[in-house]
Amino acid sequence: MVDLGSFAGAARRLGRATSVVSYSIANLEAQLLPASRVIDALKAFRAEFPTASLRLYVEAFGAVTQMVLNRTATIGIAGPLEVEVAGIERTGVGSV
Repeated sequence: MVDLGSFAGAARRLGRATSVVSYSIANLEAQLLPASRVIDALKAFRAEFPTASLRLYVEAFGAVTQMVLNRTATIGIAGPLEVEVAGIERTGVGSV
């Protein structure tokens, strides 16, 4: 889908309606990013580092890597990268 640039492009390639692709991705994201776990992690971060500024961005696919590379973000949490990316240090932090 990243190669095609949009849900609509992916839908055309897969022969599906855009809404089906979008709905499928939303369901996948809901399974991979349970809100309660994210909220607990953010609360723990704030308790440990009360003076640190924290912004949470929710992005898809390669956008997380790009945000770290262009320094919009200092830390990115994403699924496994299929290839090595220059300038990105990877550390396992858990599994789903």
